[in-house]
Amino acid sequence: MEWDGVWYGQKADEFLRVIDLPRRVSVPLEICLLIGPDEPDRVTLEAHGWRLVPPRLHVATPDSYRDYIFGARGEFTCVKHAYAAGCTGWFSDRSACYLAAGRPVIVQDTGIGPYVPTGAGLLTFTDIDSAAAALDRVERDYALHAAAAVAFAREYLDSDRVLSRLLHLAGV
Repeated sequence: MEWDGVWYGQKADEFLRVIDLPRRVSVPLEICLLIGPDEPDRVTLEAHGWRLVPPRLHVATPDSYRDYIFGARGEFTCVKHAYAAGCTGWFSDRSACYLAAGRPVIVQDTGIGPYVPTGAGLLTFTDIDSAAAALDRVERDYALHAAAAVAFAREYLDSDRVLSRLLHLAGV
């Protein structure tokens, strides 16, 4: 997308910025991605160490989606360039699911840090070096980050707490 003379790329463009990440960390990295077996991007991702799995196996039903998240060690994801470049504070509903399941989330920085705590359970990165450092931090103390993920979800994502605060602030 182009706006005001600036090109804002897609999520795939952002993954290219961290394409070598699997070679720099000890934990395997997997992408659940709808991509054909002969597509050049698939070949490129696999050549750099990314494991690709088809979404239809993991997100076809609510139960399979839940099982996929609970079976994962956590979430690592890039975001659309506009979300990062615009410091929008964008946050994914998928990341919310991982956090609620006690799975740490490492997400490309969208400017969310001033609004919610990051660094334990929810970590952000801006480049391949900080992405690798975040993955290493989680692996060094997984139990701490898993517990922090649940605590984050309870404090910032629980509908009873969030909506109660919202209604209070609205004077309702």
